[in-house]
Amino acid sequence: MKNLLVAIVVTLLFIGCSNTPLPVKSTNSADSAEQHIVTGMNLIEDGRISSAISQCNRALALEPKNSSAYSCLAIAKNDKVLLEKADDTIENNIDKFRYYIANIRIGDIKSAKEFYDDSKDLEVEYLPYYQDKESADYFLALNYFKYLKLENTREFSGNVFKNKDAKFATQSRVLWGKVDGVIRALSLSQFTVTAKKLVLKDKIKRVDIAVVLEDEISLSKLMKGAFKADRKDMARTLSEDILNHPNLPQIEIFYKYGLRGLEPKISVGKEKFLPDSFITRADFALLLEDIVSKALSDKKLKTKFYGNVSSFSDVKNNGYYFNAINTAVARGFLKPNRNSEFRPDSVLNGVELIEAIAVIKEEIR
Repeated sequence: MKNLLVAIVVTLLFIGCSNTPLPVKSTNSADSAEQHIVTGMNLIEDGRISSAISQCNRALALEPKNSSAYSCLAIAKNDKVLLEKADDTIENNIDKFRYYIANIRIGDIKSAKEFYDDSKDLEVEYLPYYQDKESADYFLALNYFKYLKLENTREFSGNVFKNKDAKFATQSRVLWGKVDGVIRALSLSQFTVTAKKLVLKDKIKRVDIAVVLEDEISLSKLMKGAFKADRKDMARTLSEDILNHPNLPQIEIFYKYGLRGLEPKISVGKEKFLPDSFITRADFALLLEDIVSKALSDKKLKTKFYGNVSSFSDVKNNGYYFNAINTAVARGFLKPNRNSEFRPDSVLNGVELIEAIAVIKEEIR
């Protein structure tokens, strides 16, 4: 009996002093660490981070020293400290590959490339979730994209879809296409830092348009020349939502010269500029038409296509933006898709913005 008591005391002391909690008991066959890791990784890809963290934590509850679970949690939390725990608990090459990929995903460019090289040298036959070594190329491409290393992004994303059966082949092809378009757009002209950042955006805000047009084509000087003198008064009163806006100097230009396409809108019964709302392709076409019409003193431009049959299946002849859209396409500012759709209500993206600015620079030169 005495020996039994001593054994119990020693065991309790060991448990109390250990930093590793005891594993919880699995409730069913699907309640396994590996299942929760794979589920957690999928949730990360879907952007459901809080749910992913719960899955990774469940994996660690079941297996407190599971390296892959720590790697999963490190990605979800963007936490490099957790990577140290993942490194300390590696048991096999699968754990090691997942650890390498986690470092590629959340590390800086230099360390990401080093871990990428390590992953390529690793001998492993089967990779749960990641499936193939091309996964390392995909996540390195995403890392380069995060730091705006576009040529590197295009190179490593291109490595992936060469293997059509690669897990991230589709995502890599989409990334390659986007970056290739960005690189081609940026090659059309010299652009400011702000414009280069905007080219990567899938949606462009109204305030972004105000800033980038002033930066790229000196819109205020262009309009001053078009009106032969600088206007002292605004064409319309400034709306309350921009009075203290940090980009007010650029936004004021649109109020001063009454430019269409970026005019204030009625929101909750009040006229507002809505700087953080997104601009549609139709409104951007209206804006470009108005700028060119005023800059070139060409009043006929705004009625040039009246009476024509629409060339686009989604643009009606009597639409308020009919002439502007035809003007934008005819002058090469914007392009329809292959199905002869202009997509007037779609939000303008960064590549479309940069391509249009490059063309309009030549137009007003």
